[in-house]
Amino acid sequence: MANPVVLHITNDYLGSSVYRELYIELSKRGVKQLVYCPMRMPWKNKIPASNELPYEIVYSNMLKSYHRVFFSKKIRFLYKDIEEKISFSRVAYIHASTLFSDGALAYLLHKRYGIPYIVTVRNTDLNLFIKFMCHLRPLGLKILRGARKAVLISPAYKRRLIESSFLKNYLSTIEHKLEVIPNGINISWIKNPYPQKPNVSSPVQLLFVGKSTRLKNLDKLVRAVAELYKENYRCVLNIVGGNPADRKFSQLIDRHSFVKYHGKIHDRKKLRELMRTCDIFTMPSKRETFGLVYLEALTQGLPVVYTKNEGIDGLFDATIGEAVNPNDVSCIKEGIKKVIDHYNRYNFDQQKIIDNYNWEKISQIYVEIYKSDLKR
Repeated sequence: MANPVVLHITNDYLGSSVYRELYIELSKRGVKQLVYCPMRMPWKNKIPASNELPYEIVYSNMLKSYHRVFFSKKIRFLYKDIEEKISFSRVAYIHASTLFSDGALAYLLHKRYGIPYIVTVRNTDLNLFIKFMCHLRPLGLKILRGARKAVLISPAYKRRLIESSFLKNYLSTIEHKLEVIPNGINISWIKNPYPQKPNVSSPVQLLFVGKSTRLKNLDKLVRAVAELYKENYRCVLNIVGGNPADRKFSQLIDRHSFVKYHGKIHDRKKLRELMRTCDIFTMPSKRETFGLVYLEALTQGLPVVYTKNEGIDGLFDATIGEAVNPNDVSCIKEGIKKVIDHYNRYNFDQQKIIDNYNWEKISQIYVEIYKSDLKR
């Protein structure tokens, strides 16, 4: 095969920097790559120039609004599009970035061309497709059974998939394919760790970094901090991100004197400087495939309050912080309070984070998977 490549099918390529960081590291290891990016909206300002990256990107024709509802039509549309735009004679391997939206294409291409593929199971796969779209479960099983591997970003997601009724009758044929491979964090965090504080500040400096969407659960976090005030815990909730143009968000941050809004901070150095003034990172999201910002906070010495059975849950032992039920304000409050009261107990190994969650190491794991499968 002339110039064999790994084809990535990545429907959220323009929405997350995770993919770009992985693909750049893979390129450094000699992996030739082609990225197929389904276009859901006109991201013109986010499309990088082709000469900026060490791999080729192929964008699909624009998906229609009804494709969000009619999954089968969307897959047929994309399958026709990808066949018109890519020569599969040089594709040696397919890496689908989600189980359903990307995995369905990988499965069809595997059936047509016999190309091996792996899939990654993410937030929307578990919390949307498997949970609510029962009619697509048989397709999901076919995709998993045809895949060489199914990658889970965290132990929590692997546990949830294994325990789901979705795999009940097929676990014995699929479980050996499941492998936990976490995301990595940007090299700027790896190179600039910061030691933990010996004690909390007065008042306690809490930090939230994220969007103001319902899934980030900021409203319940604010309510939890308000409850802490009733129990004489003085805290400042520092918020980074959000959308000030959103009326509900602006009302939320204006309503409470303990909220300090810093706007959006895109400069990593400035964000690190803010983190180093804070004591605890608090983001009890309702859903979180991984949550790189938790790891970023840990590199800066902040214990974290995170979501049980989501994101980083299970990656470390309990000493990194407290896992909480995101739907229970009282539970969020108690988690924060526990970290404040026993601050010195949260002694985590920052070097382990630096060693295990850098893209250099993680990309090498994928290289070995590709090589192993291609030798079959």
